[in-house]
Amino acid sequence: MTGLTSLHLDHNQLSGTVPTTWGKIGSSAAPTLTVDLSDNALGPMWRLPNATGFPVWPANLSVAGTFAPQRYVGPCPCHTAANVAALMDLYEATNGTGWTNSTGWSRSPSTPLCEWYGSMSCNGTDLSAITLANNRLAGTLPATWANLTSLRRLDVARNNVGGTLPSEWANMTALYYLDLNSNNISGTLPPTWATLTAMQTLYLYRNEIKGSLPSQWSRMSALQYLRLDDNKIYGALPSEWATMTAVSELSLDGNSISGTLPPEWASMTLVSRLVLHSNQLTGTVPTAWGTIGSRSSAMPTMLTVDLGDNVLGPPWRLPSAAGFPVWPANMSVDGTFAPQRYVGPCSCHTVVNVAALMDLYAAANGTGWTNNTGWSRNPSTALCV
Repeated sequence: MTGLTSLHLDHNQLSGTVPTTWGKIGSSAAPTLTVDLSDNALGPMWRLPNATGFPVWPANLSVAGTFAPQRYVGPCPCHTAANVAALMDLYEATNGTGWTNSTGWSRSPSTPLCEWYGSMSCNGTDLSAITLANNRLAGTLPATWANLTSLRRLDVARNNVGGTLPSEWANMTALYYLDLNSNNISGTLPPTWATLTAMQTLYLYRNEIKGSLPSQWSRMSALQYLRLDDNKIYGALPSEWATMTAVSELSLDGNSISGTLPPEWASMTLVSRLVLHSNQLTGTVPTAWGTIGSRSSAMPTMLTVDLGDNVLGPPWRLPSAAGFPVWPANMSVDGTFAPQRYVGPCSCHTVVNVAALMDLYAAANGTGWTNNTGWSRNPSTALCV
């Protein structure tokens, strides 16, 4: 078929390899030859021709003519020139030669990118998932990745990536999972990321991020897991985030967040873990927060609300059940609470400490003390009070 200009056998169940004799297909045709064998079970042992890189052929096959972009042979339909270029932008921006594993990574690759290190996944011709966690990446995140508009999952956690979060990544609107925890990322949280409305899991904890929490992120209404703990974030908690009603875990501890607790956050009825300890929050816990976690799918004993190590309070009271956490007297909270999670300025109010103090009380005739205010094995006030 030397006069053939278009051969489409894609989306079938073909197996084996491409015959070497197919090098003559289209050899007498105009250089607009398209050969599409994608979405089959062909391969392995492919290589890219030096010219355009399309399609991926066996090493001993010579094909005349040029090939239409986005037409590929074999089990890696997302091996496109654009995707290779984008991946290599990251490689070069993060000192790829120093990675723990960089198998396959090259601007002139000899293997399809599905076989590169990084657990690449395709969704048709789109690159959909990349995992490069704990791989000694060091450098910055490339703004050019904004072109990967179909990428859904990216894990670059536990590396040495620095620089800032590219505002251009706002174009990556298909992202639903992004893990950049435990790096050296600095700068601020880009308000432009509010466009990432498909985001469900966003882990940016243990970095050097500063600045305030963008109120614009309230548009991320699909967020279920958001961790920004152990950064240098300051400013107030945005009341606008009340629209994040799908949140199950929200961790903002270990920052310098100030101001009061927004009553509007009472809308987070699905939360099972709300951690705000080790900040500079003031005021009291809003009475409206009695609804927080009331619709959580987690077992009641897994509900955690941690506001310790702030400047919250008083007054506080202990629920009659387990005594965790310490809540305002007029607050009703659904569910019970994990031990060692406390609200307010009395983080040492534990069952163990209460028992130890009451051992002293009993041994030293506590009923005869000049002042024994609050002392009880079933206290109605926090021991700090």
